[in-house]
Amino acid sequence: MESPRISTALRLSSTGSNSPHPVHFTKLEIPDRFDHNSSSMKTFTRLSAAIALFGIFLQVLPAIAAPPADLVETERQVSLELAHVRDSGPTDPVKRKQLFDASQLEQKGEAAIKAGDYNSAETDLLQARDILRHLRDITE
Repeated sequence: MESPRISTALRLSSTGSNSPHPVHFTKLEIPDRFDHNSSSMKTFTRLSAAIALFGIFLQVLPAIAAPPADLVETERQVSLELAHVRDSGPTDPVKRKQLFDASQLEQKGEAAIKAGDYNSAETDLLQARDILRHLRDITE
């Protein structure tokens, strides 16, 4: 026969004396004041976890959604045009500055796509494409 594990808690007697008397409780009989897993605490914990998961889901949602196909195609075209203009290597400082600006806009567009801000990405990529086409027309 198994003997239940007994834990001892000290409780002041109800007679009002200041001397502690040992009171024996089995693990299942521990009073509510020692129960750190009360239902209100469980409810609060579950609610907090649900709110946190919902917040994470809202942050991840834009990354889950695929960007529009035409935006992906524009990004690919801008990357190719940027590589082509870099290969031609403009030496004029003004053209090099324009190439740098186009490169920065292309990087901002890529970052905006990753963040799910497709309108900003499209604006940046179209500006970069216009600069690159202008540079390509001048150098050819």
